[in-house]
Amino acid sequence: MQPATIIIALLALLCTSVTASAEIYRSTDDRGNPVYSDTATPGSQEVDLQQPNTTPAVEPTPPSRPQNDDNNDSYAPRIRITQPTDGQVLPNGRLPTTVRIDSDLPLRAEHQLTLSIDGTPHTLSATTPTTHRIPLLSRGPHTLKATLKGANGKVLSSDSTHIIVHWPGG
Repeated sequence: MQPATIIIALLALLCTSVTASAEIYRSTDDRGNPVYSDTATPGSQEVDLQQPNTTPAVEPTPPSRPQNDDNNDSYAPRIRITQPTDGQVLPNGRLPTTVRIDSDLPLRAEHQLTLSIDGTPHTLSATTPTTHRIPLLSRGPHTLKATLKGANGKVLSSDSTHIIVHWPGG
């Protein structure tokens, strides 16, 4: 290492140590306002500074993942009816209507998915795509409710939507 580099490093170290141990002085100006400075003036008092509050860094724990045990209902997808939307008016109830149910996690074979139309349940396969076609809907308001149950029959998630069906010419 060259002598110039060593001298610069020592000067930088000296400057940081002087700054870290700098004193603060309090005095009062001619209007009675407190004045703080790092230079002592006649009549000033040294301020005793307390150490700032510090908190040691904490390592966050990773979020726990649900166990993928086939008999464990802790793996609970949330379902939502995305088609038709709530309050949607279907102009022709004589045409088949597609109901789409989305899930935030993949459904498993042990899950039981049910679509109820005005309280009448229709069991769907949880392993196939979550769409169901209703061939005919009578005119008027209807409630569609999707329910997902686990292997033990416990309801894991449900969602409902309300639709209004019209028939052409009537």
